[in-house]
This record gives sequence, structure tokens and C-alpha cells, in this order.
Amino acid sequence: MKVFISWSGKKSHAVAEALHEWLPTVINSVEPWISSEGLRAGLKWNQQLEKELNGTSFGIIVATPRNQDAQWLNFEAGALSKKVGGAESRVAPLLIDFKKVTDLIGPLASYQATMPTREGFHDLVASINEALGDDSRSVELLNRGFAVCWPALEAKLLEVDHIHANETESVSPDKRIAPRSPEDMLSEILETMRDMNRSDTRLKNVLSAREQNSADRPLRTKSRMVHSRTNEIVELFNSEGLQIHRLFRAADGTTHIELTTAISVDEEERLFGLLSDGQLTTGKVRFRYRDSPVDLDPLIRTQL
Repeated sequence: MKVFISWSGKKSHAVAEALHEWLPTVINSVEPWISSEGLRAGLKWNQQLEKELNGTSFGIIVATPRNQDAQWLNFEAGALSKKVGGAESRVAPLLIDFKKVTDLIGPLASYQATMPTREGFHDLVASINEALGDDSRSVELLNRGFAVCWPALEAKLLEVDHIHANETESVSPDKRIAPRSPEDMLSEILETMRDMNRSDTRLKNVLSAREQNSADRPLRTKSRMVHSRTNEIVELFNSEGLQIHRLFRAADGTTHIELTTAISVDEEERLFGLLSDGQLTTGKVRFRYRDSPVDLDPLIRTQL
């Protein structure tokens, strides 16, 4: 079972890494995943988040007084809650440097928070184990495993406190980021869910097309009835760092896109999804490649 660990800030990240390493030692069937700055900075952030949330049944939000209002931390918490069916018990803020649970404010305060004590971590592990359902460990084995593994995590957390001592103090109210309104957060979360639903539909269509055209796989063809927009196709590929040498539609209705460099099958599927979502092609799409970029004709020979 995948456990999604969200963080914001250096100390929060250090704690997230400690959990990533420690959780599988207590429950072997747990697969922690840490959200990254690379994911957040990506142009297709929503799609990447959706991919990583697939198979996730539990989320840990490493919150500190400095990051509790962080935009992406609250955003990921909302997306996690939707992904696990709105089960608040499966989205757990882990409170680092908070004096008490009630010091947590904002959207994260609606979840059942955990203090970083021995008892708090034991309850957190027990909740994760419960989320495993039939694959969960017995209470006896879980308690025994936790007792053996806890000293290692306790020592690591003390080390993190020492290294990031400058982040321990709470941020004064006048320096904190103003919390976003619940309406704003809800609107953004709903929009993310709509994007995820659209991506699910696209994936189903791609898989269906792959099954229907399995015999033609060497030709790399896919089908989708959508409108044609030549200039937008060229701009789309340019934005992805790819150069179209030739773009035309054959008599049978197949759209041929000839690139100056070859790309992988997975990249073809991704680009086909972008063409489909943007309604930029109609009929079949066939990717073709030139052996060398020498003597290229930069003109689009046939308007679609």
C-alpha cells in the first residue's frame, strides 16, 4: 500500500525522509512516497499528482508552524482526502514543533492530527495498519515491531531537531502567510478533481485504442475523433521541445506527424493524450521520424 508523505520546508522534508525510511521497517507492505519540489514545479503538476496518488490509501502531512499555511501542503491534503474517499482518518497531519494539537489552524485543522511522541507515532502506525485491511499485521506483531523500531526513529528526529534548530521557533502572526479561504481551497480542489476525471477518461480511451490496434502496433497508430488545428499542433510540439519536420493528412484520414528526432512509445502515448485533450486531430495519428535533421524543410506542406 502506498503512503503519500507531503512536506514543505527543510525541516518538514527531513522528517518526511525519516518516515520514508522508517515506516517499511515497522510494516513491510507499506510503500512510502515523498512529494517533491520537482513534481510541484512541473508544468503538468496536476497530472503528476494524480499519477502518484493512484494506489494511495493513506497520507501523512508533515506540518510545522512555518508551513501550515503553505499552498501546496493544503492542496495536497485536499487531493489526498478526495483520493481516499474523504476518509479524514486516513489523512494525518504530523505536527512538528507544535506545543499542542489545537495550535494547528487553517484547513489542516479539520483532520485528526498526530503529535510526534511515542504514543502519537504508535497511533499513526496503527491507523496505517488498519488501512491495509486483510493485509494488516496482527496487533501483537505490530506492537512488537514498533517497539523494536521506535528508538531508531526517535534518534533520527532528535538529529533533525539539532540540524534544523533555526526552524523550531514558531512564526509570529504578522509574518505568516495569510491562510486561503475555504471557498478558494474547495474551488481549486474541485478543479483538480475534474482534471483527474478527464485524465482517467483519456487513459481509458488510450487503452481501448491500444487493444483495437494491437495488430498495427509497429505502425504506432491511434484513433480519436477530434478537430484538426495545424498551427496549434506545431505550437504544442514546440512547447514540448520537439520539432515537426512534416505534418499532413493522408487520403485515408490518418494524420502523419514526422519529427526530426525519435521518441519513446510512452512519450508517443503522452503526446497523443495531449492532442486528444486539446481536440487537435481527427482519425488516426501516426508518428514518423527522420534519420537526420539535415536539409529539413521547415514548411508545413499540407494544411489539415
